[in-house]
Amino acid sequence: MEQVSPQEAHRLIEDEHVTVIDCRENYEWEEMRIEGVRLVPLSEYEGEPGKVERHDKVIFQCAGGQRSQAAAEIYEQEHPGAVALNLDGGIAAWAANGFPIQVGPPTT
Repeated sequence: MEQVSPQEAHRLIEDEHVTVIDCRENYEWEEMRIEGVRLVPLSEYEGEPGKVERHDKVIFQCAGGQRSQAAAEIYEQEHPGAVALNLDGGIAAWAANGFPIQVGPPTT
Protein backbone atom coordinates (compact mmCIF):
# COMPACT_ATOMS: atom_id res chain seq x y z
CA MET A 1 0.00 0.00 0.00
CA GLU A 2 1.38 3.36 -1.04
CA GLN A 3 0.57 6.91 0.04
CA VAL A 4 -0.50 9.29 -2.72
CA SER A 5 -0.57 13.07 -2.44
CA PRO A 6 -3.74 14.98 -3.31
CA GLN A 7 -1.95 16.33 -6.40
CA GLU A 8 -0.98 12.87 -7.64
CA ALA A 9 -4.44 11.48 -6.80
CA HIS A 10 -6.05 14.26 -8.82
CA ARG A 11 -3.77 13.49 -11.76
CA LEU A 12 -4.55 9.76 -11.57
CA ILE A 13 -8.28 10.43 -11.44
CA GLU A 14 -8.18 12.86 -14.36
CA ASP A 15 -5.64 11.11 -16.61
CA GLU A 16 -6.04 7.42 -15.78
CA HIS A 17 -9.64 7.35 -14.51
CA VAL A 18 -8.55 5.47 -11.38
CA THR A 19 -11.33 4.14 -9.14
CA VAL A 20 -11.70 6.00 -5.84
CA ILE A 21 -13.35 4.51 -2.76
CA ASP A 22 -14.47 6.74 0.12
CA CYS A 23 -14.21 4.79 3.42
CA ARG A 24 -16.04 7.29 5.60
CA GLU A 25 -19.50 6.85 7.07
CA ASN A 26 -22.67 7.95 5.28
CA TYR A 27 -23.16 11.07 7.43
CA GLU A 28 -19.64 12.25 6.51
CA TRP A 29 -20.30 11.53 2.83
CA GLU A 30 -23.43 13.66 2.97
CA GLU A 31 -21.44 16.61 4.38
CA MET A 32 -18.87 16.65 1.57
CA ARG A 33 -17.32 14.30 -0.95
CA ILE A 34 -15.10 14.10 -4.00
CA GLU A 35 -17.28 13.96 -7.10
CA GLY A 36 -17.59 10.55 -8.70
CA VAL A 37 -16.17 8.49 -5.85
CA ARG A 38 -17.94 5.44 -4.46
CA LEU A 39 -18.88 5.19 -0.79
CA VAL A 40 -17.90 1.93 0.95
CA PRO A 41 -17.61 2.66 4.69
CA LEU A 42 -14.72 0.88 6.39
CA SER A 43 -17.19 -0.36 9.01
CA GLU A 44 -18.89 -2.40 6.27
CA TYR A 45 -15.81 -3.18 4.18
CA GLU A 46 -13.92 -4.86 7.04
CA GLY A 47 -16.56 -7.58 7.27
CA GLU A 48 -17.26 -7.87 3.55
CA PRO A 49 -14.13 -7.16 1.47
CA GLY A 50 -15.88 -8.37 -1.68
CA LYS A 51 -17.74 -5.03 -1.73
CA VAL A 52 -14.84 -3.56 -3.70
CA GLU A 53 -14.15 -5.40 -6.93
CA ARG A 54 -10.65 -5.82 -8.30
CA HIS A 55 -9.15 -3.02 -10.37
CA ASP A 56 -5.53 -2.56 -11.35
CA LYS A 57 -5.30 0.55 -9.19
CA VAL A 58 -7.63 1.95 -6.51
CA ILE A 59 -7.34 5.07 -4.36
CA PHE A 60 -8.87 4.83 -0.89
CA GLN A 61 -9.89 8.05 0.83
CA CYS A 62 -11.34 9.02 4.20
CA ALA A 63 -11.34 12.14 6.36
CA GLY A 64 -7.66 12.18 7.31
CA GLY A 65 -6.03 9.00 6.03
CA GLN A 66 -6.25 6.40 8.81
CA ARG A 67 -9.39 4.49 7.78
CA SER A 68 -8.40 4.56 4.14
CA GLN A 69 -5.02 3.09 5.03
CA ALA A 70 -6.77 0.18 6.77
CA ALA A 71 -9.09 -0.27 3.77
CA ALA A 72 -6.14 -0.23 1.34
CA GLU A 73 -4.43 -2.96 3.35
CA ILE A 74 -7.61 -5.09 3.27
CA TYR A 75 -7.89 -4.51 -0.48
CA GLU A 76 -4.34 -5.66 -1.16
CA GLN A 77 -4.91 -8.81 0.91
CA GLU A 78 -8.16 -9.53 -0.95
CA HIS A 79 -6.71 -8.75 -4.40
CA PRO A 80 -3.04 -9.80 -4.59
CA GLY A 81 -1.14 -7.90 -7.27
CA ALA A 82 -3.58 -4.98 -7.38
CA VAL A 83 -2.31 -1.55 -6.36
CA ALA A 84 -4.03 0.17 -3.45
CA LEU A 85 -3.21 3.82 -2.84
CA ASN A 86 -4.07 5.80 0.28
CA LEU A 87 -4.92 9.49 -0.19
CA ASP A 88 -2.45 11.12 2.19
CA GLY A 89 -4.35 13.49 4.48
CA GLY A 90 -7.74 12.33 3.16
CA ILE A 91 -10.47 14.62 1.90
CA ALA A 92 -9.24 17.34 4.25
CA ALA A 93 -5.93 17.54 2.34
CA TRP A 94 -7.78 17.24 -0.99
CA ALA A 95 -9.97 20.25 -0.13
CA ALA A 96 -7.06 22.22 1.37
CA ASN A 97 -5.26 21.87 -1.97
CA GLY A 98 -8.21 23.47 -3.75
CA PHE A 99 -9.47 20.37 -5.54
CA PRO A 100 -13.24 20.25 -6.10
CA ILE A 101 -15.62 18.78 -3.57
CA GLN A 102 -19.37 18.46 -3.43
CA VAL A 103 -21.01 19.80 -0.30
CA GLY A 104 -24.35 18.71 1.15
CA PRO A 105 -26.43 15.61 0.55
CA PRO A 106 -26.14 14.19 -2.96
CA THR A 107 -29.01 14.97 -5.30
CA THR A 108 -30.65 12.03 -6.98
